[in-house]
Amino acid sequence: MNSSENNSTLVRFLSDQANLRGDTPAFFMACEDGYRSWSYDDLWNEAGRVAEMLQRRGLRKGDRAVLCGMNSVQWALAFFGCIRAGVVVVPLDVRSGDDFVQRVTAKTRPSLAFVSDAVPFSSGAFEVPKISLESLEDELTDGAAPAFVEIRSEDLVEIMFTSGTTGTPKGVMLTHTNLVSNLHAIRDTSRGGATTGWSRSCL
Repeated sequence: MNSSENNSTLVRFLSDQANLRGDTPAFFMACEDGYRSWSYDDLWNEAGRVAEMLQRRGLRKGDRAVLCGMNSVQWALAFFGCIRAGVVVVPLDVRSGDDFVQRVTAKTRPSLAFVSDAVPFSSGAFEVPKISLESLEDELTDGAAPAFVEIRSEDLVEIMFTSGTTGTPKGVMLTHTNLVSNLHAIRDTSRGGATTGWSRSCL
């Protein structure tokens, strides 16, 4: 686990959790034959395999990837994989209509879309290569690790879009500092401490 990332990044946060918690379960998911678990080490390594896959497909730091699906381990792996590769995530609500999707992708110009098979978009909603979240592991290489990407606290992590029900959808641009400070606020609140806000800018 590379420790050279800035301390105020989600990459460093994830690395620290893997170092601290190791084989402690991070996720459980119901399967046909019971439950499957992923440890914090698994989360770090699987996110690395996703990052390597993105790099192998030609995505580089600053490129965008849409992420749309139900709550799942694969959603989390895709999210953290993008972060490890420096790819900016554009999350979409599964209830988004085709018109909304097309407006968002026109603004963000993604290079790839992670989309659940359960999401009822039309075949023309995305004009970029798509990866099924349910088949994500089939796209990954065993034991693969990504090339090092320097991630800084001011780097963009994700662009969160408003619903657009009262006008044109606007993208809220969130950095590592924004999200890490939010994590600290949640931690402080759970310990009885004060919360802090997070700054935003719009696309």
